[in-house]
Amino acid sequence: MKMKKEVIKIKIENELDVVLAYKRSMQLAGFCGLPMAGQTKFATAVSEICRNVLEHVGHGQIGFNLIENKGRLFLEALISDRGRGIANVEELLANHYRPYSSKGWVSIILRNW
Repeated sequence: MKMKKEVIKIKIENELDVVLAYKRSMQLAGFCGLPMAGQTKFATAVSEICRNVLEHVGHGQIGFNLIENKGRLFLEALISDRGRGIANVEELLANHYRPYSSKGWVSIILRNW
C-alpha cells in the first residue's frame, strides 16, 4: 500500500525562496537519514530546478512529501509552475537546440590516476 504525507509547501517568488527551498531540502534529507553527500545532491537539485522556475517563469511552488511504499520511506520534492511553456520544445526534443551561453551544458573529464 502506498501512502503520501505532505510535509511543507513553499512558494517560489524570489531568490530568498530558492535559498529557503535549499535549506529545507537539506533539513528534510537529514531527518530522513541521508548521508551528507546525499543531502547536498538532493538540495542542490531542488534549488537548481527552483532557480529555473524563477528565471524562466517567475513564480512556482515546491511541495515536500514523505511517501511510504511497501515499507520503504521516500522523500519527494514536487516543483511546479504555471508558466508560458517552452516555445521551442520540438527543437529541444529533436536535440537541435544550441544555447548561446554554456547554460545547460555539463562537461565531465575522466582521468586515470
